[in-house]
Amino acid sequence: MLRDGHSAEYKEAQKTHILATVKNVFENLRDSKSKQVFTGESIEYWRKAQEIEKEAEAFYRQKAAEVQLRRTEAISSTRLRRRAQALGHNAKCCPVP
Repeated sequence: MLRDGHSAEYKEAQKTHILATVKNVFENLRDSKSKQVFTGESIEYWRKAQEIEKEAEAFYRQKAAEVQLRRTEAISSTRLRRRAQALGHNAKCCPVP
């Protein structure tokens, strides 16, 4: 969940022209008369790029989880503090984490 309340995941209902454009690019490659030839070196670059993408995704998912945990902890702490105040306790006599 992003700070603005929107999900970071792709939503099918969103209107975008990106998917149509990407599809057109790949259709053009498929329909072109020239054959694409990839050398061993190109394949290694592609595999390395895939590895980097997987690491980046794991990193950002971990950071998102950490932010969500801190947010949950902050909300819990605020609720405890408000509950203590409602019961007439203050930070000097009964500190709340």
